This record gives sequence, C-alpha cells and structure tokens, in this order.
Amino acid sequence: MKRLYVTLLEWFLQQQGTPRRSRTQAARQIEALEVRTMLAAHPLADAPDVEFQVDQDWGSGRTANLILHNDEGTAFTDWQLEFDFSGEIQSLWNAEVENLGGGRYRVTPPSWDHTLEAGETLAIGLVAVGPYSEPSGYAFNGNGSPVDPDPDPDPVVNAPNQPSVSVLADQASGGFRVTLNLWAGSAANHWKLYENGTLIYEADLTGNATPQTDSLLITNRDYGVFRYQVEVSNAGGATMSDEVVYVAGNASLISIDGVDSAAQALQVTIDQETVYEYTLTSPSAAGQFSVAVSNSRAVTAEIVNGNTLRITGLEAGRSSVRIADVESGEDRYIGFRVRTAEGAL
Repeated sequence: MKRLYVTLLEWFLQQQGTPRRSRTQAARQIEALEVRTMLAAHPLADAPDVEFQVDQDWGSGRTANLILHNDEGTAFTDWQLEFDFSGEIQSLWNAEVENLGGGRYRVTPPSWDHTLEAGETLAIGLVAVGPYSEPSGYAFNGNGSPVDPDPDPDPVVNAPNQPSVSVLADQASGGFRVTLNLWAGSAANHWKLYENGTLIYEADLTGNATPQTDSLLITNRDYGVFRYQVEVSNAGGATMSDEVVYVAGNASLISIDGVDSAAQALQVTIDQETVYEYTLTSPSAAGQFSVAVSNSRAVTAEIVNGNTLRITGLEAGRSSVRIADVESGEDRYIGFRVRTAEGAL
C-alpha cells in the first residue's frame, strides 16, 4: 500500500508540473524563518497537533506550511480543519481548501489520501498575500461531518506578534523618535521601551485590533550608541522585538569594554609607565582591528589577539587614538591623556 501511495503521489506531482516534496521530506526539510505553534488549546479532544511555519516572507506575501501531526492513537478519515486567517490564501498543496467567507477557511484531505494515520505527519504548503497573519480559532473534526464549534466559545487571547521597531532622526527637535508597529495578530494593550537593556518608558496602547502604533521622542541623547527593544503585551503574554541600534552624534559602533559604560567615552586618563588592555567589540563577524596614534611620545598602542587594545602610557601629554575595524571600515576615535609623575594633568 505504501509503495502504491508513493507511486500515485509521484504521478500526481508530475501532472502538476512542479515537483513537490513528500510529507516526510517536507517535515524534515523545512527551513522556516519563523516557527510558531498555534493550536495551544483547541476546543476539541482527539485532534492532531497543528503547527504554522513561515517559510519565506517578502512583505506583501509569504509561503508557509500547516503541519498536522497525528499524535493520537487513532486514524482520522475525511477529516476537516477550520481556522480564521486574515491573509488571503491564493494556493495550497497536499490538501484541499475552501474559503468559507469572513476570513475563515476549511482544509480537507488531498484527493489521493483521505486518511491521516496514527503517527503520521502531513505538511500542507500554502501561498498567502496581505498583512502578516497567523491562523487562529482552530476547529477539527476527524469523521468528515461538518465542524460544529461551540456557538459561544470563550474568547482566546493569544500573545501579540513580534512588533517592528524603527529609530529615525527628528530634525525639528534635534533628537530621534523610536516607533513601534504591531501589524497583525492579537492586539496589545501595553508596551515597554528598553534602551541598552534598561527599561526607560512604558505606556498603554489604544484600540482592540491590529494594526497598532505608538512612539517616543528622545531629545537628550547627543552622543553614543543606543540599542532599543520594544516589548508588547496583553492577557495572553508578552513578545519582544528585535534589537535596533541607533548611532547619535557621530559615535562609533566599535565599543571599548572597561571604558564605555552608560555612554561612549571620548577620553581616558592613564598613568605613565603603565600598560592598559581593553577588549574591542563591533558588529563585524571577524572582529579584527588596526590602531594608530597621533602622539607616540605620550602613548603607544597595539592590537593583540585580534581584538585587544593595548595602551602604554609614556610621558605626560595627550594623544588621539584611531581604532579601525578591518572588515567593515568602521572607525573610532578616543583621546588618551597621560598624567605627570606627580599625578597632575
């Protein structure tokens, strides 16, 4: 029977003109950019696990997979899976789909195999357009009868989707504005803004549906590198954005551990006849640096072990030090001033 199934499947895919992966291959080979388990607490017992995986996203649309894994001890014949989906499904393979209207869809087995066996995994591919959306409101029936969900189900609140964050200069104020956008999914009712890992602002969000947006104008960050993340939350949970880096006042993406703390240092004071070592970091994967000084009588500088800056104080005076990231070309200037033998500047 398995051999016949494989033969029929290969014939069907050849007729379609575009080779498709088998169920097992699709489950193994999916390299999803984002994976979310959607059927956290479906209202029906004896149902397979359902995962929604985004494969490729180009903004206005995406390819994705609905993966059904029958972890129950029984097979489901002529099964039906219904869900709500705000995007528009344009095509679907390895199953049949019916648009029920109002953003609700019904998925049924492919014509060549009506049964989801116990332990079997079925990967259903789809192409959808519109704002990013995740299926919700799942209902499953395993005997082919119309799905009859609870007419008054308790509302299920999912945690918000991951928000997007942008940081743009504000010419009028001389500062910059941090903006969050929550494009799809469940609405959030609160948001928090983190700067370099520290909470600096929080506020409630208005509205009970996405999209949602809010922003904060920051005017007192004249110089430095600032890393921002936004957290949005509702009764279903909290979701953190990716980190966005903003460089203010011609600061550098190269940081010097032990020198930079709350802000990026412009100058360091050192003693004569003393050696100092600082670890350098930058966004480059290689992390290789070069260094030069403007006054070699005051200090010497060298790079050791690829990313360690070694400074030696010589005679009293001042020197500018230029550190360059070999891979990216990013540079950093910092001043060193050497005390006199008596400790004066």
